[in-house]
Amino acid sequence: MPPLLPAMVRCNRGVGRWFWICIGIIALVTAIAMLGSGEPPWTMALIGLGAAALFTLTRAILPRLTISPAEQSIHTRRRVVPYRAVSAIHFRRPQKAGIWVDFAGEDRRRPLARLAIDETLMAPATVEQWAALRQMIALVAGRGSASHVGTELVPDEGRIPAWRDRPVEPDQAIAALDAQLAWCQAGNRSGHRRAPMRALLGRVVVIHRHA
Repeated sequence: MPPLLPAMVRCNRGVGRWFWICIGIIALVTAIAMLGSGEPPWTMALIGLGAAALFTLTRAILPRLTISPAEQSIHTRRRVVPYRAVSAIHFRRPQKAGIWVDFAGEDRRRPLARLAIDETLMAPATVEQWAALRQMIALVAGRGSASHVGTELVPDEGRIPAWRDRPVEPDQAIAALDAQLAWCQAGNRSGHRRAPMRALLGRVVVIHRHA
């Protein structure tokens, strides 16, 4: 069973192991270069200050996201997006920037918000975040006659481009997320190669709307 959710679930928070790996590599390479060049010891302090500045800058520019189960809305840095404005949820394939979930609106061109899953500079998704995502899909997919879920995309007057990735039924996505919740609650790493959420990567949960 999904855990009880708080009124607000903070996402895209903290920093993950990839951030510290990058910082460690930069610090190590810089230290070796400085020691080899015979620079004075105070240069090591500059390395620490530079790492701290990079940490602060990264925290400042990373996309902010809070899911509010109580309000049924998504809060980003600049706007509040109600669940009903989400027409598709895209589980993106792993990229250089990591694994993300995009929340798409009616035009499906630019995501309304982005959720960091794993292999990003942020901490991996938590049990609460997976539960909030599951609840959102269940609610958006269950809006009654206002929506219908199909297996193919029907462009709206030619304005909506076709998805490159395959659509997936909401009940299939919910089943995978239930398995992901059980996986994380058992103490396993959220983004492990055997994590159930991997089955959703490269898939799109699509909700069609009718006038």
